[in-house]
Amino acid sequence: MNYDEIKFGKFYLKAIHATTVLNHLNLENEEFDTLYKRSFNSAKREGNYNFYKKNVIGDEQSVEYFSSVGYYIFLKTVLELKKHEHLQKYLESVKNECFEDLIDIYKESSKTPRKKEGETRTDIGFEDLQYFERNKIDVSKNKVELETIANKEHKFFNKSVVITGEFGGIENRNDLIPMLNNIGAVIKSTVSGKTDFLIIGNEPGPSKLAKAIDLGIPLITEDELYALLKI
Repeated sequence: MNYDEIKFGKFYLKAIHATTVLNHLNLENEEFDTLYKRSFNSAKREGNYNFYKKNVIGDEQSVEYFSSVGYYIFLKTVLELKKHEHLQKYLESVKNECFEDLIDIYKESSKTPRKKEGETRTDIGFEDLQYFERNKIDVSKNKVELETIANKEHKFFNKSVVITGEFGGIENRNDLIPMLNNIGAVIKSTVSGKTDFLIIGNEPGPSKLAKAIDLGIPLITEDELYALLKI
């Protein structure tokens, strides 16, 4: 599913046009409208009403775009009300897109000064974001001292590496960072033209994977990673 990139506040969000949603899910206009309204009610029940409303470009009467976050909540509603089981796997893929979008916003929002002393920001309150935040790669844990690396011929020596997906053999993805640092790799959080390798586990982030393929960045599978790490 291709997302457009639109300006939302001071952030750029991946967004999908409502007509694309309608066509993809094979919904009639009337059925789409019903599900759209119910998705707001679902978000309200879960305590995410304002967050959802903020992430739909338009209003409750006329939707034009969903941000990736709003689209995720809408899909959850479709699954709940229509029992489209074939959408479950697709929903997980969209969820990864949403997480990447939200983390970018979260990083920017966290830099915004609080209005009052002791006030906690509530505009990023999605429970899945909290889960992702606990489990995302923490590049601040990088500790690479290239001069101390014995094998300077290793594939990862002095290379920029991005990690995406889940790894069955590792309890926490952040445990991979010191292993990779010890052979000279520098872990980055986003894919760019300067990335040397993208390490992919199960259910990799679609945008990271697509960008790496588009840029011709070599992909390293979980099994290949373990072989290179000799674990």
